[in-house]
Amino acid sequence: MHICLFVRPTSVAELAELAALTSRRAVVAAVAAPAALLEAAEPEVIEQLAASDIEWVRSARTAPALALLPDEFLQSALAVESDRYQELGLHGDALYFEGPPSRSLPRIAAEGDISCVITRSDQTDSGVLVDLDMVIPCFGAAAAADLSRPGDELQLWETTVEDLEARIDHIGSLRGRDLSTPTRFLEHHSVTGAFPVQGLSFEPDPLLERKLVRIATRLHRRPAAEVVNLILEAASVENLASSAGAERHASVHSALITARAAIDNSRRRSDDWARVTRLDWDADGREEVQVELKTSSFVIDPTAGGAVLVFDDKSEGTPIAWLESEPPGLLFHMHDGEELPETTELTIDGIEESREGITITLTDAIGWVSVVVGLSDRAIDLEYHLTGAAERRIGPELPLRLGDTRLRVDGGEWMPVDQPIAASGHRFRLEGSLRDALITSMLPTDLFVRPSDGGVVIWPNWYAAAPGTLPIRIDLRRPS
Repeated sequence: MHICLFVRPTSVAELAELAALTSRRAVVAAVAAPAALLEAAEPEVIEQLAASDIEWVRSARTAPALALLPDEFLQSALAVESDRYQELGLHGDALYFEGPPSRSLPRIAAEGDISCVITRSDQTDSGVLVDLDMVIPCFGAAAAADLSRPGDELQLWETTVEDLEARIDHIGSLRGRDLSTPTRFLEHHSVTGAFPVQGLSFEPDPLLERKLVRIATRLHRRPAAEVVNLILEAASVENLASSAGAERHASVHSALITARAAIDNSRRRSDDWARVTRLDWDADGREEVQVELKTSSFVIDPTAGGAVLVFDDKSEGTPIAWLESEPPGLLFHMHDGEELPETTELTIDGIEESREGITITLTDAIGWVSVVVGLSDRAIDLEYHLTGAAERRIGPELPLRLGDTRLRVDGGEWMPVDQPIAASGHRFRLEGSLRDALITSMLPTDLFVRPSDGGVVIWPNWYAAAPGTLPIRIDLRRPS
């Protein structure tokens, strides 16, 4: 029985502890450390680790969810990571991944001079990943190893830097058990059979998954290392999973928004550039509109009442119209207070581009309403043109990531938004711990606002009792 101790240091202090251990004794182990983390360590620590008997595992940056990313991005990510390892004088032939493997992973790994892949799995049996004619050995690292199993095979035992020395001693005391690494094991053994991957699947957050895929497909052939690292950081299974939680999801949004801004900046566009794309952004069979400006990103689904799938601030690297516990906002939300809200299917009637931003005209199927949507620097301007009476309340409903919020109406007293509030006026100032919002209209407007985790949900609205035009502006800024 051969045992591989698999270690994933997560801090500079752990790297220093590992280097100290290798300076006083022989350490045979496979170590998956991000190149970015290694670069942050002291030079003498790297020198000691480079001189040790450790086998380094590549692409350990964040264990990306490989099945979600384009092949070209994976190739670039491997190349960037490999270059950084070599600059540090470290070499490794294994690849670590977490999450479901993509069908093309064996081919990409082989082209990147990878001898084998390692994954976290409850299954400790070794096997192979096969894609067409490409075959590459795969090993599963488990939190516990069955040291009583007979046979000439390799088990990967995931451990910590703190426990590493004790486990080296323990395995050394066992008769017929020795320490090895995947590459050394493969020099004398062949690995056959299919590797069990059913336990590696996970459920990604749908919005983050779609953002990740769309941004990854926008990359240059050889993207900058910092952009690759941002995307890999966002794409880690533990961050991207639906169960990860609001704080972790917010950090993923931030990494992806920052990466998109870096991609835009690399194209050396002027400050007033704009790009509009009509595409099936979320792969639901319906066409959305994606708008990219210097400071903002928008994705709008007309067929779902003008659902605002994305409203991001690229200058700050933060999502604006997103709260973990809330559905996407609607540019056209119609409700009479008694029945369930109605979703009006809109179609794109026209798109205009100017130096100030993008204007999109949306209309309903019977021509009863058209909505002119102006998108500019972190702001949405709306005009509802009604040809008849709806006898419903209509207006935009948006979740806003403002943090703890208070409200002031037409220069009146401040009110904390710690419970649902109904107010009327022309100018509504929302002051949050994360950013501010200003809602203005030339017409008397009702505002319904309620608190939610991380911010508030707003619904400025009117009772549409006659034909006419209803204008409103929602302007978002950083805290004053």
